[in-house]
Amino acid sequence: MSTNKNNLSMHEFYEHLSKKNRAKVLQFLQDGILKDVQENDLISIYKDLLLLRDHDIIDYLTKEVSPLPTEIFSVDYNNINNRRFVFEVLDKHSKNLDLSTDESCCALFEIACQVECFSIITSMISKSQAKDNYKKLVIGSYKMLQLTKKIKKEDLTDDMIVSFFVEAALSRDGMQRIEALRLMNYDIHTLTKDGKDVCGVLEETISTIRYPKNKSGALKQRQDLNMITYIKNIDNHDASDKEEVVLGKAGKLAILIVIIAVIIFGIFAIKATTSDSSSSTVTADTTISTTE
Repeated sequence: MSTNKNNLSMHEFYEHLSKKNRAKVLQFLQDGILKDVQENDLISIYKDLLLLRDHDIIDYLTKEVSPLPTEIFSVDYNNINNRRFVFEVLDKHSKNLDLSTDESCCALFEIACQVECFSIITSMISKSQAKDNYKKLVIGSYKMLQLTKKIKKEDLTDDMIVSFFVEAALSRDGMQRIEALRLMNYDIHTLTKDGKDVCGVLEETISTIRYPKNKSGALKQRQDLNMITYIKNIDNHDASDKEEVVLGKAGKLAILIVIIAVIIFGIFAIKATTSDSSSSTVTADTTISTTE
């Protein structure tokens, strides 16, 4: 009899959940309905509860479930309402998030980047968590890109800097993001610990991407390949600038040497003229004395 009652309750709960009847769902939660949910269904239920976008429900859920599984935040972030609500949940319940493993940290960091929850991002950076996903900062807003400056010096490796440029190159506005990184004094000529430059890593990354076999896929692939050319042009331009700087310095040095030589020659010429004048005066004086 009890089993039938539980089954009926679960059926009613699922029905209210599917119809987004938030008040009834909250009532079922407060009555302990989660105890009757099968283990394999919990993550799915938690995610459905999240998608109701109701703070009372989430507040109750965080009291019953600690920490909140990171998987429940895998929702459609093209929906601005989802982004806004998940941002609010992360910001409000930051102490009830799963940071127990590197995997969960990386997943949570990526989610925080998607909704631009700066409080979570800066907190994780300060604790050196999810370092493999710091590159995700590059493809967010330009305000989020600035958060790369909060990365600890000991955490900011050459490999990470290269990954910044690769991630930027593959983004929708790659050229602008690359230039933004350069303006922030990140060196595009940085090499990985294996000696690979940005173009090399970018080429490898592009070769692993499975582009859709349609016009949009072909266009994206062409755009990505064009970024390799763009970066190589930066390399050539920078090399040319360095050469001009060297030649410019050499030219200035040569001019300086000539000026110094002219000055020295002038000094000697003046001295020689003065000496000749003095000799002439002495000779004249001697002649006058003899005549007298």
